[in-house]
Amino acid sequence: MIRINLLPYEDRPRPRTLPLPDRVSLIVYAAAALIVAAGVYTFFSQGHTMRSLESKRVELNAEQERLERQTRAIEQLETQSALLSERLDLLRQLEVHRFENVEWLNSVNTVVPTNLWIKQMNRNQAGNRTTLEGVAEGFQPISDLMKSMEQSGHFGGVQLVKAERNMLGTRPMIYFTVSAGWGADGPPATPAPAPEGKS
Repeated sequence: MIRINLLPYEDRPRPRTLPLPDRVSLIVYAAAALIVAAGVYTFFSQGHTMRSLESKRVELNAEQERLERQTRAIEQLETQSALLSERLDLLRQLEVHRFENVEWLNSVNTVVPTNLWIKQMNRNQAGNRTTLEGVAEGFQPISDLMKSMEQSGHFGGVQLVKAERNMLGTRPMIYFTVSAGWGADGPPATPAPAPEGKS
């Protein structure tokens, strides 16, 4: 059977069709899509870059801390090495002047009288000068010390640098400093007496 639509043309049902956008709309839509895509790409790219930079920053901080620890360790080693070198130099000097130092100490020990105490003694090896600092119960022990140094033959040019009266606890004492040259020639040796002949 053939169906015939007797409605006027303008009243007849028409199939629904989507209106197609024109060329300008297509260009606008495409540009908007590109902008959105570029924004998304930039967001994820910057996020990746930030994570990469943060990771590098953490690595650089760890490397800096490691280098600082190594630098401190190197500085400590250099300090210890310098102290060791100074001690070795001191030991070498003591070894070179060992016998002379022993002789000097013995010479000082032999000239110290009673009622006098040495607090500090120094020897300037470059200038061959000896300085004795101490306390005495009076001026006479200091005079005896200077006389003994002159007569020992090991000291010369003995000078009294300082002599001040001061209290040591409850006792009045003389604080003195004596300077003298070291290394003067000793007194000439006394020849041994000739053995007596048998009668």
